[in-house]
Amino acid sequence: MRIAKWLGDGAMLVGVGSTPLLSAVLELRHRAGRPSSPIDPLRRHPRPLFDRVLGDHPLGERPWLRPLAPNWMVTRLAVVAAIEHFTCVLGSWIIEDSAELDRLGADPTMLDLLRWHGAEEVEHGTVAFDLFEHLAHPATRYVRRIVAMLGVFPVLVLCWVAGTRFLMRRDPALAPRTPPSLRDFLHAGRDGRLPTARSLLRAVVVYLRPGFHPATEGRTEVALAYLATSAATSDDGSA
Repeated sequence: MRIAKWLGDGAMLVGVGSTPLLSAVLELRHRAGRPSSPIDPLRRHPRPLFDRVLGDHPLGERPWLRPLAPNWMVTRLAVVAAIEHFTCVLGSWIIEDSAELDRLGADPTMLDLLRWHGAEEVEHGTVAFDLFEHLAHPATRYVRRIVAMLGVFPVLVLCWVAGTRFLMRRDPALAPRTPPSLRDFLHAGRDGRLPTARSLLRAVVVYLRPGFHPATEGRTEVALAYLATSAATSDDGSA
C-alpha cells in the first residue's frame, strides 16, 4: 500500500509503509510549525501557489465554473507531471551522482534522508505523467504538456533562487547577506556538488519531445535498492 502526505509547503512524502512515513511527517510538521523555527518563512511562502493557484477552486466556487472542473483537473495534472519530472531528475542525481557530497563530509543522516527522498521520487516518477496521459484529450495532450513545462521551469528556478537566498542569509559560515551566485552554481555543478545547469536544461528539452515518457529518466532498480537499505525506511520510523 502506498501512502502520500502533502505538507504545508507543497512538499510530498511518499512511502510504502505507514509507520515510518507518518512519523516523519509528524516530526517535520512539529519542527517546521514552531513560530521560532528558522525555516518557518520558507515553509509559508510557497503555500499560496499550492493552496490557491493550484487549488480545487482558484477562482472561487461559482456555479458557472463547475463545467470547467474536469478540464482544470487535467491542467493541474499537467503541471504536477512537469514538476515530478524535475524531482525525478534531481532524485536520480542525489542517489547516483552525489558522491562528492560524501567526500566533502556532508552530514550522513541528512544525506541519507535526501537520498531516500530522491529514491522515492524516482520510484513513483511516472505516476502523475501516466495519469495525465490517460485523462487528457489526445488532440490537446501534447500542447498541454509543453505549456505546463514552459510555465513550471521558470517558477521552479525562481523558487530555487529564493530558497537558496533564504538559507544563505541564515548560514553562520557565510558573510552577512551573501547573495547567490550563478558562477558559484555552475562551479558547484562542475565539481559534482550540485546537478549541472546542462542537466537541468536537458531535462526541459527531453520533456518536450513528442514521444517522451519519464520511465527513461532515472533507474527504478537503483532507487528500490537504495530504499531497501536506507535508514530512513527502517521499521522504527526514524527519518
